[in-house]
Amino acid sequence: MPSKDCKQYYIQLHNNCRSVIEQSFTNSLGELQATAHNYLIEYEKWLEVIAGRPEHSIFERACREYQFALLTVSQGLYRQAFMALRLFVELVLGGIQLSTNELELRLWLNNRTDTNWNSIVDEETGIFSARFLSVFCPELHDERGAIRTLATQIYRECSEHVHGNPRTSELVPEGISFSEESFRHWHSLAKSSHFLLTFMFTVRYFKSLTAEQKLELETIIMDVLGHYASIRSLYEDMNAGNMR
Repeated sequence: MPSKDCKQYYIQLHNNCRSVIEQSFTNSLGELQATAHNYLIEYEKWLEVIAGRPEHSIFERACREYQFALLTVSQGLYRQAFMALRLFVELVLGGIQLSTNELELRLWLNNRTDTNWNSIVDEETGIFSARFLSVFCPELHDERGAIRTLATQIYRECSEHVHGNPRTSELVPEGISFSEESFRHWHSLAKSSHFLLTFMFTVRYFKSLTAEQKLELETIIMDVLGHYASIRSLYEDMNAGNMR
């Protein structure tokens, strides 16, 4: 039987997390958390639209990691939040890569191969390469370099927490306590990840969606990517075709 002291230790940790949650929702900070939570709703909409595809289960796992990241960042478990965000991004991008190769996808689902970040971002063969963009969404071909740079930056910053780099020890407080700097930094990366993943979901799946599915996603895609003239044109052309 565990001692009462042991139980009280974990109750105190729980109380500390509860205190941090209260601080995480004060003023504009709560708005950041609500915005990041709403990203999850958008990710789940993508999953709904592409349901039935064999890589769908990878994205479901990814969303569970994102939910864990949201929970831990609100509780003051910042290192764990960055680690979960990295895994979320890696799973989504890895799932997009595997969606184009059924053999590799089946090997991954059967636990016979691993996701390889260097393969995902490879300039010649990865999902940010000219070859990939030219096949799936040539309209966004010219943006591949900037998007690849963004993906690399997000992964690197989150990985610093995985590896315990000295800078992260300065950012993450000892014990469980609120850090506005850590909270805001995580949300900055979550926002960048949302842009990155919306971009790549659009690249990979837009052309294979029905007109009805594209309309279901129009608000999500236009809110994030509507500043690209090519994206606006895709919807303008589609809507014009529907009016004929």
